[in-house]
Amino acid sequence: AKELDPNDPTPWFYDAIRKQTLNRPGEALLDMQQAITLNDNRAVFRSRLLLDEDLASRSASLGRIYNDLAFETLALRQGAKALNADPADFSAHRLLADMYASRPRHEIARVSELLQSQLLQPLNLNPVSPQLAESNLLIAEGQGPSAPSFNEFNPLFTRDRTTIQASAVIGENATYGGEATISGLKQWFSYSAGAFYYDTDGFRPNNDLNQGIYNVFTQMALTPKQSLQLEYRFKDTENGDLGLRFDMEDYSSDRRDEVEEQLGRIGYRLSINPNQDVVASVIYVSKQGTQRFSQQVGYMDPFPYILNQNSNEETNSITGEVQHIFRTKKLRSVIGAGYSDHDHSGFQDLNLSFGPIISLLPSSEFDNKIRHANAYSYLHYDMSEQLMVSLGLSFETYDQDTINEDQLNPKMGIDWKMLPGLTLRAAAFRTLTRSWASNQTLEPTQIAGFNQFFVDRSGTDTWSYCSGLDFKLSNRITLGGELTYRYLTSPIISSKRKSEEAKEQMHRAYIYYLPIRKLSLSLEYLYEDYLSMQANQESLKPRSLLTQELPLTLSYFSPFGWFIKGRGRYIRQDIEFDIATGGTAKDNEDFVIADLSLGYRFPKRIGKLSMEIHNVFDTNFRYYDMVLPSGNTFNPEIKPEREVILSMTVAF
Repeated sequence: AKELDPNDPTPWFYDAIRKQTLNRPGEALLDMQQAITLNDNRAVFRSRLLLDEDLASRSASLGRIYNDLAFETLALRQGAKALNADPADFSAHRLLADMYASRPRHEIARVSELLQSQLLQPLNLNPVSPQLAESNLLIAEGQGPSAPSFNEFNPLFTRDRTTIQASAVIGENATYGGEATISGLKQWFSYSAGAFYYDTDGFRPNNDLNQGIYNVFTQMALTPKQSLQLEYRFKDTENGDLGLRFDMEDYSSDRRDEVEEQLGRIGYRLSINPNQDVVASVIYVSKQGTQRFSQQVGYMDPFPYILNQNSNEETNSITGEVQHIFRTKKLRSVIGAGYSDHDHSGFQDLNLSFGPIISLLPSSEFDNKIRHANAYSYLHYDMSEQLMVSLGLSFETYDQDTINEDQLNPKMGIDWKMLPGLTLRAAAFRTLTRSWASNQTLEPTQIAGFNQFFVDRSGTDTWSYCSGLDFKLSNRITLGGELTYRYLTSPIISSKRKSEEAKEQMHRAYIYYLPIRKLSLSLEYLYEDYLSMQANQESLKPRSLLTQELPLTLSYFSPFGWFIKGRGRYIRQDIEFDIATGGTAKDNEDFVIADLSLGYRFPKRIGKLSMEIHNVFDTNFRYYDMVLPSGNTFNPEIKPEREVILSMTVAF
């Protein structure tokens, strides 16, 4: 086909996908770039709208190739670019969901993009991974049974049949787990059922984690233009103290957290015509959790004062959303609204022990009702072939106890191709953090490629200012960077002070290089700086935390199926705590940590086998994980000891 019509992008597109599945991502990258270059040559055969859909699909597929090559920032850029071209492209939404899985603090964006992908997808055989829809797995990247990978082991063309995909993992510290899904397609009906299990003792006492997730998903084509989805998910988690608080000896030896959560979802899609789609979602969540821990609060010879806490909480919430997507040659719009209702109740028992003496403290009960409503409109307009402008406006009303907020959120972004290969992106937007039923929303998660939803305290008012520059020197070399500044005002209910102000900076620079088709090189620089503007000795977060990271990744891909990936990271943290006696305490730590991955991709897309070695040189270090508003930690990124993990995935 390439020889018969050198200007047709289609054979380049399919050949790129073929090479990617044959463990040849470097060659696939060059073919996919050629397919995108030739995309508009089909204008004599296809409408402008269909050409935009073609470009979106090819951009999403290019993002998958970037992911294999460890070009993560470019993969995210391609996903955002595809959605700018076609907001209804389910494959681009799924690409962003998969890529956000490796980025800390992008949990809300990840599960939201997955929800949007599911609502927009046609009937297919793609299995719904139980773990992908969960925002806080508490599992470090690469240590679970399977990694998110859209359509990685499924045929390019869909037909009626049943498919099974299974993954297993085993490693040090009594780590083991598995995931299995079965999915099927029969004319107008498709389904997916899966189970996920993970268990580990952790690297220190009381660092264990036991987690199970089970889901059932069905989709029905009511008519050629209408589809209905039903989903049920159950999650059960029990763990000890998983956080890293700079001092490796700073952990609770008896903290226990148990959470049981059930979710039910109904989704609907109506394709009015090739230009318009309407999607709707209703999600119900029931959650029960308990927490037990004790901590020393004082000392008088010969006994310490120990505060023991036992808490129990229950949440029942329902969220409904509806969205309209419209697209023409130059204009795309996303308009929607939603409403959520949360009932959060529970109690807390406290007692103070001093040797054999136990003093009971008054129990406290709470019953919070949280109401949130929002409406939004996003427009993407092509001013020219080089300049796209995004404009958005949302209105939110939030009601929780003493917090009553009515907020208007302007949003603006540009994507400007200044020169061939040189693209400037910029965005400014305001957000109001809501109480999430399942951390999922239909509202667009990004503006000009910049994420707008982070896990902050409920009711937090945030202004974000972002800019980025991407420079494609050639088909083999790309470099760039982006700057993000966030200004947060968070309400505080249980304090004399009504709010807390903080500033965050999150910057990134990268160089990606493909020296030969079998080898890829990735060099990045990450800068994250959190600074609270007020002293708060009782805060869960430090007064300031500056983290700098310089990761270097080298990947080799053999056309015979073997692959090897090595990554070295230099990390430095500067931390400052407020202390109870007044003033602050400062400290810092820097270290180098290395990871190694070896694997083999089986022929005919039937699976792969891999071995991950984390912290190869068994480096000891001090490190602080950022903390969620609930007091729990984010998904951990690194561990201060060597860990070997074996995993295998098969599909048939």
